[in-house]
Amino acid sequence: MNEALEPIEEPEQLVRLFVHEGLRLYEDRLVYQHEKDWCNATIDSVAKQWFPTIDHNKALERPIYFTTYLSKNYVSVGQEELKDHIEARLKQFYEEELNVPLVVFDSVLDHILRIDRVLRQPVGHLLLVGASGVGKTTLTRFVAWMQDLSVF
Repeated sequence: MNEALEPIEEPEQLVRLFVHEGLRLYEDRLVYQHEKDWCNATIDSVAKQWFPTIDHNKALERPIYFTTYLSKNYVSVGQEELKDHIEARLKQFYEEELNVPLVVFDSVLDHILRIDRVLRQPVGHLLLVGASGVGKTTLTRFVAWMQDLSVF
């Protein structure tokens, strides 16, 4: 990624970044909820083992979102401020591209950020798998639109 991280001033911020990256590397590839739960518990356990003096409640609080949407840097953002930003951009996307409104809820935010990470990578690619009509293509078109990419 070409994005820069803001300076990390608190150890809890470093641990949040560590957990976030671990979840993106491992949890994003898992399918079943029990596997995802195991992954989260394992990453939390490792964080507690190697960072014993931090405030674990603050550092490991979910959800953990990092993005460049609200800043030029890759920063941790709150769920509500991210949701507000996405909803504002979606409104513009509806007007310019599509007349199908989407409802933004927690898993939509997760999917948008996951798609964004993949499309920002050099030669990034993803396979959209799931039931028809749940918004996979629309979310991908939205993220591509936000990045000024063409979908074909």
